[in-house]
Amino acid sequence: MEKHELLLTEQQAMLELSEQELAELSGEIQVMLEHMAVMDEVDADDLEPTTHALSPEDAVMRRDQPESDMQRRSFLLKQAPELDGTAVKLPKVML
Repeated sequence: MEKHELLLTEQQAMLELSEQELAELSGEIQVMLEHMAVMDEVDADDLEPTTHALSPEDAVMRRDQPESDMQRRSFLLKQAPELDGTAVKLPKVML
């Protein structure tokens, strides 16, 4: 990846990276691009496209059963570390 492409990506992602971070990121992206180049060499012409790593027969999923709002609310309130009436109290994260 060229430096101007990296700087454009930095700008589009609204990041502010130091020169050292840009250099490290450039090296890490280069490794990823090398891995992708290896994957590009694999002959996948005879493979069917997939949308999921597992076939539908292999995918284990729970039954989709609707729950009432009260069941869900009761379950969530039982998980809360501290309550204030029906409100969950959380620790302050900003000073």
